[in-house]
Amino acid sequence: MVVDGVFRLHREATAFLDQVRGLGRSVNTERNCASRVALYLTWCDERGLRWSEPGFENLLCFREWLVSVPLPPRGCKNQSVIRFRQDGSANAVLGTMTQFLLFGVGPGWVSEQVASPRHPA
Repeated sequence: MVVDGVFRLHREATAFLDQVRGLGRSVNTERNCASRVALYLTWCDERGLRWSEPGFENLLCFREWLVSVPLPPRGCKNQSVIRFRQDGSANAVLGTMTQFLLFGVGPGWVSEQVASPRHPA
């Protein structure tokens, strides 16, 4: 489940997660997808960006943000250790986010232009 700042279900993210569940993925996969999509939606919202039209430069900024902003501390002990996402974790977030955007093309939430790869002319 993905909710917005006032705890309303995010309709598009919920539909995406329904698809993930419908494909028979594990509960852990669904949970990971939900947290990754929520991370992307929150990042866009905090910057006033439309999640369905991120733009290439914003995606680069999102990728940089994923690896450069410290993660929140875990638990109560040793909060002095600053942790960052590894490249592999950032790439996993981008992979899920890409799947979410591709899923959004079908219902018309995301334009095909956003979801299609661009080839140099």
